[in-house]
Amino acid sequence: MIDFPWSTSFVTANLYSYALRPLDTSCKFPFVSAAVRMGARAFPEGFSLPKDYFVDEQVAGFLVATPWTWLAPAAVLVCGWTMTKVLRRSAAFDGPAAARAWATASLAIAGSVSFAPALCTPTATMRHMGDVAGAIVLLATLGAWSLYAAARRTAVFRWLVVVACSALAAVTVSMGLGLGFEGYYGHFRAHNPALLDELEARWSVCHHQ
Repeated sequence: MIDFPWSTSFVTANLYSYALRPLDTSCKFPFVSAAVRMGARAFPEGFSLPKDYFVDEQVAGFLVATPWTWLAPAAVLVCGWTMTKVLRRSAAFDGPAAARAWATASLAIAGSVSFAPALCTPTATMRHMGDVAGAIVLLATLGAWSLYAAARRTAVFRWLVVVACSALAAVTVSMGLGLGFEGYYGHFRAHNPALLDELEARWSVCHHQ
């Protein structure tokens, strides 16, 4: 049985882990993976880990492994800007505005406030990421549409938003395929070693590792 002491001293380490913990990259297929038991490697040099904090599970930060989440703040900022205009009575708080405000607030709360207890545990774990991943990704999607709506009247800005969002989506999908292929604790290699060897031989861009 794992002893899980709760403490606010774990918040900084967990925030870094869930947001920025790095991936392992390789020139061998599937090119990206979340390393097991990274230990001190999971944090920048000089980062001071609190007592009793441990690094065990395969965790990769949202901002690293899911670049689509970079768009989440846009939804909050656009909603805040809209609400400021409403409060100044320069914009109407009509049905669409109310719906966007409700959706933004609900997703922001689901992706942050509900995650607070997990930040006080002595380790970062994928199951806690899974609890909020849906809300954060949906908030980011709302952010993408909000940016597009704000830029739609200017062709240059509109296409910049389209290209940027498309690039973030493509990288996120690619990361997801690579991480999903590797599986939890290397299940694909454990159960299909011959097939993985064949795929590595065919798709890797190097053969010396």
